[in-house]
Amino acid sequence: MSAMIVGMALGGEIDCKPLIKSAFDNTGCSSKCVMIAGSGLTSGATHISFKGNMMNNNGVLVQNGKVAFLSSDSYACDAKNRYQPFLVSGSTSFDTFNLYSNGSIRAGDNMYNMRCFEEFGNLISFNHNDIHLSFILKISDQCDQLHFGESCSTPSTTGSATTGSATTGSATTGSATTGSSTTGSPATFTFDFTLINTWVIGDDEFSQYNVDIKNNGATDIKTLVFSHENFEPTDKWNVESLPNGDLTLPSWAGIGAGQKYTFGFITKLATKPVFTVKSSSS
Repeated sequence: MSAMIVGMALGGEIDCKPLIKSAFDNTGCSSKCVMIAGSGLTSGATHISFKGNMMNNNGVLVQNGKVAFLSSDSYACDAKNRYQPFLVSGSTSFDTFNLYSNGSIRAGDNMYNMRCFEEFGNLISFNHNDIHLSFILKISDQCDQLHFGESCSTPSTTGSATTGSATTGSATTGSATTGSSTTGSPATFTFDFTLINTWVIGDDEFSQYNVDIKNNGATDIKTLVFSHENFEPTDKWNVESLPNGDLTLPSWAGIGAGQKYTFGFITKLATKPVFTVKSSSS
């Protein structure tokens, strides 16, 4: 079985896209596996370690199973009266953990930019909730056991079916921002768009936007329902669809008086959508 480490040794901050390019180019038309392995450190001196297998699904690296995150704060006293950290029983994971060839990472409902530095070679970094995380990618012919919390009797899996949430979009052409906005009804809410990235795959051009919903009223809002026109996302986060097609905030979200709430989406449409508020409650 052959394996290849993705990356190159280069100094100063550099563009991550060439660093991760082979992880997409060498897996796009095959069942090869990409292993991600990394670690991090919190401001409270907690060590984080993570590892998992990923597969190329329509130009996006998605989880093949789950990428497991272990913490040094999850520990127990072993039979020799020594503390054993990184307990598997305390492992966590993201429902969605995607890598994009434009240098973006989606972890749950959050999008992050990869950061790479010449002096760190093939190490790729990102920040999540003020935790600095770094990882490498390794391409193999098949997904082998990780020895990272899975069952000891589980056989090696081959690189075929993928699990987890997948989105479309990969090679980037750069990033830019725009300040255009759409006003909803009632007028106490505005929708402001920021263009984060654009990239092309074949004949399709993809655009990634953040949308800031601002509550211009004097009352905190707990629920918000809004309709949409020209909204056909290939992926979206921090916003949920209702059975009738309208959009709403997640159950955990709200918008304080004078505050903003941000959601994001990726689309192939050239025209930005229009959002119209239908109802809200405090």
